Amino acid sequence: PGADVIWLTDPLSMYQYQSDGLLATWEPAAAAALPPAASGPAFWGTRVLYLVVVAAPGNPESITAWQDLIDPSLAVAFPDPRFAGSAFAALGYFGLEFFGDLNAAGAVQVPSPGDVVTGVAEGRFAAGITLEFSARTAAEKGSPVEVVWPRPAAVAISSPIAIVDGAGSEVRARDFIEHVLSESGQTAIGATGWSPILAGIPGPVIPAGVDIVYPEWDVIIEQQEDLIDGYASLFGG
Repeated sequence: PGADVIWLTDPLSMYQYQSDGLLATWEPAAAAALPPAASGPAFWGTRVLYLVVVAAPGNPESITAWQDLIDPSLAVAFPDPRFAGSAFAALGYFGLEFFGDLNAAGAVQVPSPGDVVTGVAEGRFAAGITLEFSARTAAEKGSPVEVVWPRPAAVAISSPIAIVDGAGSEVRARDFIEHVLSESGQTAIGATGWSPILAGIPGPVIPAGVDIVYPEWDVIIEQQEDLIDGYASLFGG
């Protein structure tokens, strides 16, 4: 038997599944409480990942904004948007001009957000673009890195869940998703170190004054081929 529920790290593939008619359309009870940008007609955000800057402890380069990464004097790393959906979110949100500026400043592409964290921890890079979860959990394990929440905003990426159209156990699948999106389910997510999607649920602390933005996934999905082609013209591959 096939899967009844799909739960992904980011929305990139979910939009394609939805477009292909592979997902069941319905609305869980908690849908109205979710950020509109975190859901679609057939899927719903469950937790949030944040694109941030990772730096050495104490942030010795005094990085406070995304634009601070465009500096030829800094060794900067960023993940490949052809490899990681979160990195594609960065490409879609910031645009090719920003990545062109990174390229001109000598920034280095690595495969994944985790590789960015490792590179900063090893001293090969002064800073980089990564996921807050990756940098925070590495720091908690003793890695010499620090999370920097950059201006003007951290970029939020929801982890979506959906029911497969024609699921053999659709009632149980609905019950499971209702639980994941309930207060108790969201509290369990927060207790594991992930950021719950529902407001007011305990989870990792976001510093006061930090602004959060969501990419317009429906727009950047339409631009995906052009964005990836433009990116490849900058960084090869």
